[in-house]
Amino acid sequence: MNPLTHVYIALELFKEQKLTKNERDHLILGSVLPDIHQSGLIHYQKTHYTALNFFHNTKNRLHKFLALGMILHGEEPKGVDYYAHGKNGIIRNNHEQVIKIARKYKKYVGKMNHMTSHHLIEYSADNIIAKKNVQIIPQVLSAFKNRKIDSAISSFSHHFELSEKANGKIIKLLKNKHLLHFLENFATTETTSRSWVNFTFFMNLKQGKSLPFREKIKKISQFSFYNLKRRIHHKEVTQLFEEINAVMEQPALKFIYETTEKIQPLKEKLYKEIE
Repeated sequence: MNPLTHVYIALELFKEQKLTKNERDHLILGSVLPDIHQSGLIHYQKTHYTALNFFHNTKNRLHKFLALGMILHGEEPKGVDYYAHGKNGIIRNNHEQVIKIARKYKKYVGKMNHMTSHHLIEYSADNIIAKKNVQIIPQVLSAFKNRKIDSAISSFSHHFELSEKANGKIIKLLKNKHLLHFLENFATTETTSRSWVNFTFFMNLKQGKSLPFREKIKKISQFSFYNLKRRIHHKEVTQLFEEINAVMEQPALKFIYETTEKIQPLKEKLYKEIE
Protein backbone atom coordinates (compact mmCIF):
# COMPACT_ATOMS: atom_id res chain seq x y z
CA MET A 1 0.00 0.00 0.00
CA ASN A 2 2.17 2.85 -1.26
CA PRO A 3 -0.10 5.51 -2.81
CA LEU A 4 2.55 8.11 -3.62
CA THR A 5 4.70 5.66 -5.57
CA HIS A 6 1.71 4.76 -7.73
CA VAL A 7 0.76 8.41 -8.22
CA TYR A 8 4.32 9.45 -9.06
CA ILE A 9 4.74 6.76 -11.72
CA ALA A 10 1.32 7.56 -13.24
CA LEU A 11 2.22 11.25 -13.50
CA GLU A 12 5.66 10.44 -14.91
CA LEU A 13 4.00 8.37 -17.64
CA PHE A 14 1.96 11.43 -18.64
CA LYS A 15 4.62 14.11 -18.25
CA GLU A 16 4.67 14.71 -22.03
CA GLN A 17 0.88 15.20 -22.21
CA LYS A 18 -0.89 18.35 -21.10
CA LEU A 19 -3.72 16.87 -19.08
CA THR A 20 -6.49 19.06 -17.72
CA LYS A 21 -6.78 19.26 -13.95
CA ASN A 22 -9.83 16.98 -14.03
CA GLU A 23 -8.02 14.42 -16.18
CA ARG A 24 -5.00 14.49 -13.90
CA ASP A 25 -7.15 14.24 -10.76
CA HIS A 26 -9.00 11.19 -12.09
CA LEU A 27 -5.70 9.58 -13.11
CA ILE A 28 -4.30 10.22 -9.62
CA LEU A 29 -7.35 8.80 -7.89
CA GLY A 30 -7.39 5.77 -10.20
CA SER A 31 -3.74 5.04 -9.45
CA VAL A 32 -4.61 4.78 -5.74
CA LEU A 33 -8.11 3.27 -5.96
CA PRO A 34 -7.15 -0.44 -6.30
CA ASP A 35 -6.01 -0.46 -2.69
CA ILE A 36 -9.58 0.32 -1.59
CA HIS A 37 -9.72 -3.44 -1.10
CA GLN A 38 -8.11 -2.74 2.30
CA SER A 39 -11.54 -1.49 3.39
CA GLY A 40 -13.07 -4.92 2.81
CA LEU A 41 -15.66 -3.51 0.39
CA ILE A 42 -14.20 -5.18 -2.71
CA HIS A 43 -11.78 -8.03 -3.37
CA TYR A 44 -8.12 -7.51 -4.29
CA GLN A 45 -8.52 -9.64 -7.43
CA LYS A 46 -11.16 -7.32 -8.87
CA THR A 47 -9.27 -4.08 -8.41
CA HIS A 48 -5.85 -5.45 -9.41
CA TYR A 49 -6.71 -7.86 -12.24
CA THR A 50 -9.89 -6.68 -14.00
CA ALA A 51 -9.61 -2.89 -14.37
CA LEU A 52 -9.09 -3.28 -18.13
CA ASN A 53 -12.72 -4.39 -18.45
CA PHE A 54 -13.82 -1.26 -16.62
CA PHE A 55 -11.69 0.86 -18.95
CA HIS A 56 -13.29 -0.63 -22.08
CA ASN A 57 -16.85 -0.53 -20.71
CA THR A 58 -16.98 3.06 -19.51
CA LYS A 59 -17.67 5.74 -22.12
CA ASN A 60 -17.01 8.83 -20.01
CA ARG A 61 -13.59 10.36 -20.78
CA LEU A 62 -12.78 11.22 -17.16
CA HIS A 63 -13.89 7.80 -15.97
CA LYS A 64 -11.49 6.28 -18.49
CA PHE A 65 -8.65 8.20 -16.85
CA LEU A 66 -9.75 6.75 -13.51
CA ALA A 67 -9.75 3.24 -15.00
CA LEU A 68 -6.38 3.84 -16.68
CA GLY A 69 -4.91 4.83 -13.32
CA MET A 70 -6.18 1.54 -11.89
CA ILE A 71 -4.61 -0.43 -14.74
CA LEU A 72 -1.25 1.28 -14.27
CA HIS A 73 -1.43 0.38 -10.57
CA GLY A 74 -2.41 -3.27 -10.96
CA GLU A 75 -1.16 -6.78 -11.58
CA GLU A 76 -2.92 -7.54 -14.88
CA PRO A 77 -2.17 -6.23 -17.41
CA LYS A 78 1.35 -5.66 -16.11
CA GLY A 79 1.24 -2.52 -13.99
CA VAL A 80 3.32 -1.27 -11.05
CA ASP A 81 2.25 -3.99 -8.61
CA TYR A 82 3.15 -6.71 -11.10
CA TYR A 83 6.74 -5.47 -11.17
CA ALA A 84 6.85 -4.64 -7.45
CA HIS A 85 5.50 -7.94 -6.17
CA GLY A 86 7.12 -10.37 -8.64
CA LYS A 87 10.03 -12.69 -7.91
CA ASN A 88 12.49 -10.01 -9.03
CA GLY A 89 10.48 -7.10 -7.64
CA ILE A 90 11.58 -4.42 -5.22
CA ILE A 91 9.86 -6.16 -2.29
CA ARG A 92 11.61 -9.54 -2.59
CA ASN A 93 14.94 -8.09 -3.65
CA ASN A 94 15.15 -5.95 -0.50
CA HIS A 95 13.37 -8.20 2.00
CA GLU A 96 16.45 -9.59 3.73
CA GLN A 97 18.16 -6.24 4.02
CA VAL A 98 15.09 -4.54 5.52
CA ILE A 99 14.28 -7.41 7.89
CA LYS A 100 17.87 -7.31 9.13
CA ILE A 101 17.34 -3.66 10.09
CA ALA A 102 13.90 -4.37 11.57
CA ARG A 103 15.32 -7.09 13.85
CA LYS A 104 17.40 -4.42 15.59
CA TYR A 105 14.08 -2.78 16.55
CA LYS A 106 12.12 -5.95 17.31
CA LYS A 107 11.00 -4.49 20.63
CA TYR A 108 9.06 -1.85 18.70
CA VAL A 109 8.23 -3.78 15.52
CA GLY A 110 6.82 -6.90 17.16
CA LYS A 111 6.18 -10.15 15.30
CA MET A 112 7.91 -10.14 11.91
CA ASN A 113 7.13 -11.92 8.65
CA HIS A 114 7.28 -11.24 4.92
CA MET A 115 4.47 -8.66 5.15
CA THR A 116 6.49 -6.73 7.73
CA SER A 117 9.25 -6.01 5.22
CA HIS A 118 6.63 -5.53 2.48
CA HIS A 119 4.95 -2.66 4.32
CA LEU A 120 8.19 -1.16 5.62
CA ILE A 121 9.57 -1.00 2.07
CA GLU A 122 6.38 0.54 0.66
CA TYR A 123 6.15 3.19 3.38
CA SER A 124 9.84 3.99 3.00
CA ALA A 125 9.46 4.42 -0.78
CA ASP A 126 6.58 6.86 -0.34
CA ASN A 127 8.52 8.86 2.23
CA ILE A 128 11.50 9.05 -0.14
CA ILE A 129 9.28 10.21 -3.02
CA ALA A 130 7.49 12.83 -0.90
CA LYS A 131 10.74 14.36 0.29
CA LYS A 132 12.16 14.52 -3.23
CA ASN A 133 8.93 15.80 -4.84
CA VAL A 134 7.28 18.26 -2.47
CA GLN A 135 4.37 18.96 -4.85
CA ILE A 136 3.10 15.40 -4.99
CA ILE A 137 1.19 15.43 -1.69
CA PRO A 138 -0.69 18.67 -2.50
CA GLN A 139 -1.55 17.22 -5.94
CA VAL A 140 -2.98 14.06 -4.37
CA LEU A 141 -4.95 15.97 -1.74
CA SER A 142 -6.37 18.27 -4.41
CA ALA A 143 -7.44 15.27 -6.51
CA PHE A 144 -9.19 13.60 -3.58
CA LYS A 145 -11.14 16.80 -2.89
CA ASN A 146 -12.31 17.19 -6.51
CA ARG A 147 -16.12 16.86 -6.45
CA LYS A 148 -16.21 15.39 -9.94
CA ILE A 149 -14.62 12.18 -8.72
CA ASP A 150 -17.88 11.17 -7.02
CA SER A 151 -19.51 10.23 -10.33
CA ALA A 152 -16.39 8.31 -11.36
CA ILE A 153 -16.51 6.33 -8.11
CA SER A 154 -20.18 5.60 -8.73
CA SER A 155 -19.28 4.35 -12.21
CA PHE A 156 -16.57 2.17 -10.64
CA SER A 157 -19.03 0.79 -8.08
CA HIS A 158 -21.66 0.10 -10.72
CA HIS A 159 -19.19 -1.75 -12.94
CA PHE A 160 -17.99 -3.93 -10.08
CA GLU A 161 -21.57 -4.51 -8.88
CA LEU A 162 -21.14 -2.90 -5.49
CA SER A 163 -24.18 -1.83 -3.51
CA GLU A 164 -25.25 1.79 -3.15
CA LYS A 165 -24.26 1.55 0.48
CA ALA A 166 -20.76 0.38 -0.43
CA ASN A 167 -20.48 3.13 -3.06
CA GLY A 168 -21.41 5.75 -0.47
CA LYS A 169 -18.83 4.36 1.94
CA ILE A 170 -16.07 4.56 -0.67
CA ILE A 171 -16.93 8.18 -1.51
CA LYS A 172 -16.92 9.11 2.19
CA LEU A 173 -13.71 7.19 2.81
CA LEU A 174 -11.85 9.04 0.06
CA LYS A 175 -12.83 12.36 1.65
CA ASN A 176 -12.16 11.22 5.21
CA LYS A 177 -9.87 13.58 7.10
CA HIS A 178 -7.94 10.67 8.57
CA LEU A 179 -7.11 9.33 5.10
CA LEU A 180 -6.04 12.77 3.93
CA HIS A 181 -3.90 13.14 7.05
CA PHE A 182 -2.41 9.70 6.36
CA LEU A 183 -1.31 10.91 2.92
CA GLU A 184 0.12 14.13 4.37
CA ASN A 185 2.16 12.11 6.85
CA PHE A 186 4.53 10.85 4.14
CA ALA A 187 6.11 14.31 4.06
CA THR A 188 8.47 13.53 6.95
CA THR A 189 10.14 10.39 8.28
CA GLU A 190 8.68 10.89 11.76
CA THR A 191 5.09 11.14 10.55
CA THR A 192 5.62 8.28 8.08
CA SER A 193 6.68 6.05 10.95
CA ARG A 194 3.60 7.14 12.91
CA SER A 195 1.35 6.17 10.00
CA TRP A 196 3.06 2.78 9.81
CA VAL A 197 2.41 2.18 13.52
CA ASN A 198 -1.26 3.07 13.08
CA PHE A 199 -1.60 0.93 9.95
CA THR A 200 -0.11 -2.17 11.58
CA PHE A 201 -2.40 -1.63 14.57
CA PHE A 202 -5.40 -1.46 12.23
CA MET A 203 -4.34 -4.60 10.36
CA ASN A 204 -3.95 -6.53 13.60
CA LEU A 205 -7.45 -5.55 14.65
CA LYS A 206 -8.83 -6.39 11.21
CA GLN A 207 -7.37 -9.89 11.41
CA GLY A 208 -9.22 -10.46 14.68
CA LYS A 209 -12.66 -9.32 13.54
CA SER A 210 -14.00 -12.88 13.22
CA LEU A 211 -12.92 -13.89 16.73
CA PRO A 212 -15.48 -14.52 19.53
CA PHE A 213 -16.39 -11.32 21.36
CA ARG A 214 -14.32 -12.18 24.45
CA GLU A 215 -11.22 -12.92 22.36
CA LYS A 216 -11.78 -9.79 20.28
CA ILE A 217 -11.83 -7.59 23.39
CA LYS A 218 -8.67 -9.31 24.60
CA LYS A 219 -6.97 -8.69 21.24
CA ILE A 220 -8.02 -5.03 21.20
CA SER A 221 -6.66 -4.57 24.72
CA GLN A 222 -3.36 -6.23 23.86
CA PHE A 223 -2.79 -4.24 20.71
CA SER A 224 -3.97 -0.99 22.27
CA PHE A 225 -1.27 -1.40 24.90
CA TYR A 226 1.28 -2.47 22.31
CA ASN A 227 0.44 0.46 20.06
CA LEU A 228 0.70 2.88 22.99
CA LYS A 229 4.06 1.35 23.94
CA ARG A 230 5.40 1.90 20.45
CA ARG A 231 4.12 5.49 20.40
CA ILE A 232 5.95 6.15 23.68
CA HIS A 233 9.15 4.96 21.98
CA HIS A 234 8.36 6.78 18.77
CA LYS A 235 11.92 8.07 18.43
CA GLU A 236 13.13 4.51 17.89
CA VAL A 237 10.48 3.79 15.24
CA THR A 238 11.53 6.96 13.42
CA GLN A 239 15.15 5.79 13.59
CA LEU A 240 14.03 2.48 12.08
CA PHE A 241 12.67 4.30 9.04
CA GLU A 242 15.71 6.53 8.76
CA GLU A 243 17.89 3.43 8.49
CA ILE A 244 15.57 1.77 5.99
CA ASN A 245 15.40 4.94 3.89
CA ALA A 246 19.20 5.04 3.75
CA VAL A 247 19.37 1.59 2.12
CA MET A 248 16.17 1.90 0.09
CA GLU A 249 16.65 5.27 -1.62
CA GLN A 250 18.68 4.03 -4.58
CA PRO A 251 16.67 0.80 -5.09
CA ALA A 252 13.40 2.78 -4.88
CA LEU A 253 14.48 5.38 -7.44
CA LYS A 254 15.87 2.65 -9.71
CA PHE A 255 12.59 0.72 -9.45
CA ILE A 256 10.57 3.81 -10.34
CA TYR A 257 12.70 4.58 -13.40
CA GLU A 258 12.75 1.01 -14.71
CA THR A 259 9.06 0.35 -14.03
CA THR A 260 8.03 3.58 -15.75
CA GLU A 261 9.97 2.47 -18.83
CA LYS A 262 8.34 -0.98 -18.81
CA ILE A 263 4.79 0.36 -18.44
CA GLN A 264 5.13 3.15 -21.01
CA PRO A 265 3.98 1.00 -24.01
CA LEU A 266 0.83 -0.07 -22.13
CA LYS A 267 0.06 3.52 -21.23
CA GLU A 268 0.57 4.71 -24.83
CA LYS A 269 -1.70 2.00 -26.20
CA LEU A 270 -4.57 2.76 -23.83
CA TYR A 271 -4.16 6.53 -24.03
CA LYS A 272 -4.74 6.34 -27.79
CA GLU A 273 -8.16 4.84 -27.05
CA ILE A 274 -9.02 7.92 -24.96
CA GLU A 275 -7.81 10.61 -27.40
